[in-house]
Amino acid sequence: MILTKSFLETAEEKEELVFLDREEFDDFNLDLTIDDLFKLRNDISPLDTLEMSTEEFIEKCTIRQPMFSERVLKPSNMYYFFPKENISSLGNHKIKIYSKSTYARLGLRSSCQDQELMGGYEIKNFRPLVNLTTNNTSVKIKPGEKISHLVVDNLEFDHVSKPELEQMIESGELVIRVNGLAQKLDDIVFEGNNLSSGIVLHKDARIYTYNGDVLIPRNKREDDFKDLLIPKEGLMIKDNHFYLSSSIEQVEIPTDCVGFVKDMAYDSYTAPYSSHPNAPVIGPKSIFKGVITFENIHGSTGIIRSGEKQSVLYLRKLIEPIENGEKSKYFNQERADKSK
Repeated sequence: MILTKSFLETAEEKEELVFLDREEFDDFNLDLTIDDLFKLRNDISPLDTLEMSTEEFIEKCTIRQPMFSERVLKPSNMYYFFPKENISSLGNHKIKIYSKSTYARLGLRSSCQDQELMGGYEIKNFRPLVNLTTNNTSVKIKPGEKISHLVVDNLEFDHVSKPELEQMIESGELVIRVNGLAQKLDDIVFEGNNLSSGIVLHKDARIYTYNGDVLIPRNKREDDFKDLLIPKEGLMIKDNHFYLSSSIEQVEIPTDCVGFVKDMAYDSYTAPYSSHPNAPVIGPKSIFKGVITFENIHGSTGIIRSGEKQSVLYLRKLIEPIENGEKSKYFNQERADKSK
């Protein structure tokens, strides 16, 4: 189950899981602050790095990017960073790292494959190496940016089953609305098996397409994105183009759950784009409710249509309900929303 703030604090008190130099915990996550930044050398193939340790990879395959001032991350490059925070763990927790919504909506994606974070490993003063890529956008960052955050679970199975989802919908704990009207079970499309099932979400007609300029976090320039409406016949989007879309469905997740939206993988036959690879975590209704924004990048030129499948929403259990969480900047979101 996913740990909430009080359980994260308790784990630190027991020295089961300690984050050195950390900021305050949020309701169920912790921000990570960028510290050392590196760029992958242009002559390095990912296949060349498979057997390397982190230390060897940094030394042989990357170029340090001094963070004395602002720096523009370019779409043609792949970056890595060490966060300021150090992690010590007895190995009875799993840690996953994701982009924060503010940065995901600029096209930035944070991910980490370090085996040490998967649970079962005792680690001491460990700094994970976080992969930082852009979805064909250019983004200006500054020293000390809190680009990513982490979520911790206690290794217990926490996926909500289809019968549980159905019960939540019938009881009103989980609400899926379309045009303000709560949907009944017969109106909702499920995907997956009984043990781990999700709710299919569909694309709204209103989108924002990236104009190619350098994006700056929290800068509300209106001309960074173009506001478009997908016509009935569909809209052609070019190869490698980035845009923001949203679900038609408005979601209200129970206070004892967190939502995760599934990546929509690029497929030249069924979907010309990949969707929501950046910030897949959706808070409970005490923190967030509304339509869900998706970040999309086209793998090939293709047509998008309103009402087509956008993603699948899965629920996972929190270790305790969050009844009075800090409301998201995107609370009551009614359409795709730009970075705030």
